[in-house]
Amino acid sequence: MELIQAEGGVNVASSQWLKELRLLCNEFNMLLIVDDIQVGCGRSGYFFSHEEAGIQPDIIAMSKSISDFGLPMSLLLIKQKFDQWESGEHTGTFRGNNLGFVTAKIALDYWWTSQFSDEIHQKSLLIKEALLSIQHRYPDTIKAVKGRGMICGLEFWQPGEAKALSKQVFDNSLIIEVCGPEQNVLKLLPP
Repeated sequence: MELIQAEGGVNVASSQWLKELRLLCNEFNMLLIVDDIQVGCGRSGYFFSHEEAGIQPDIIAMSKSISDFGLPMSLLLIKQKFDQWESGEHTGTFRGNNLGFVTAKIALDYWWTSQFSDEIHQKSLLIKEALLSIQHRYPDTIKAVKGRGMICGLEFWQPGEAKALSKQVFDNSLIIEVCGPEQNVLKLLPP
């Protein structure tokens, strides 16, 4: 599961709900698999999106920002007791290439201290403050500010308004996606 639904409308699962889900998975001997493809690598404010809740998933799927600069690469992190793959048994088309591995190593070096994470938290506060200010100015248009860390969304009352604004900013050389079941959330996804 995505702990912060990116395409689903920037919906954030609460820490309490995630802790209860972890207990439920333990009780019924189920794997807890976290999809950190869009919200991992610091986007949630932590390297992994589950860190704030203090839970430990069994499997984590990562991609997108792991190799930095948008180079193709993905990782599947599996607790050792669940890793049943034989050498060469698992294949895929998005694992990475030499340049992706080099840039991933450099990008991961930022995480050896808390400085990078602290900067993400500070920038996240600035983004949230700016979005709340926009919502405050347009309460009849913007229903809510959503998200956590560097993944945020402006939820509009009317679905067409998010799409119209996305087109308007695109015409001015800025790309912002819309998401949510009614395409009524303008999704901000900084690198």
